[in-house]
Amino acid sequence: MKISVIPATYNCAASVGATISSVLAQDWPDLEYIVVDGASTDGTVDVVKEFGDRISVFVSEPDSGVYDAMNKGLELASGEWCAFMNAGDVYSGPGVISAMFADTELVSGKKVVYGNTEYVYPDGRSVLHPTADLKGLGRMMSKYQPYSHQAVFYSISDKSDCRYDLRYRICADYDVACRYWKRYGAGAYHYVPVTVCRYKAYDGISSKPENLRKTHREMLLVKLSNHMSQLETAKDALRLLLHIDSK
Repeated sequence: MKISVIPATYNCAASVGATISSVLAQDWPDLEYIVVDGASTDGTVDVVKEFGDRISVFVSEPDSGVYDAMNKGLELASGEWCAFMNAGDVYSGPGVISAMFADTELVSGKKVVYGNTEYVYPDGRSVLHPTADLKGLGRMMSKYQPYSHQAVFYSISDKSDCRYDLRYRICADYDVACRYWKRYGAGAYHYVPVTVCRYKAYDGISSKPENLRKTHREMLLVKLSNHMSQLETAKDALRLLLHIDSK
């Protein structure tokens, strides 16, 4: 099966090369690599072009943010599955995708295949964050996205499942996760205990303290929109009201 890997890039010349190299090093035989750039001005475009025709599709044009860029990549994708590996994040090794899809019988008929993430911090520390297995997935999903979007592969037989809602500037990936969960249920998920990627845990918009209240607000809206657990939705409403951090 063909797998489409889609990174969104913008002014990331110092880090995009490592991301591209980690994707192109994968030993999966049918891999489509689509790079969607937001009209970078810092040399990112030049770095991408150095990889030549090893990149299946390259687009560089203005966009309205990372989720808009990811939607553009989704529309260009011709694979049966897609993954989003943005600049600065890397796969943990060249055999990751092969390991995730090694058991074709278990993957057959599934909609979501996911694994673990290694978080990398500014001081150089790295911490493995195991993702909830299928037994704990529902409980975690009702609280927050239980896997990083770099460590999940979505079936895109229906691309509307994976299209990011641009009303959310921070939590659109959680909205996609909830959408799959509500539409397909636990039986559509396959967990593989493999470390999929190394993720810069300090560089995302949701990790910035000044965005804490915005994150809580979007989490609440996502849960309301997808009719998630009433208890967890009420907890998010209380956090937003009291300006307290979620744990």
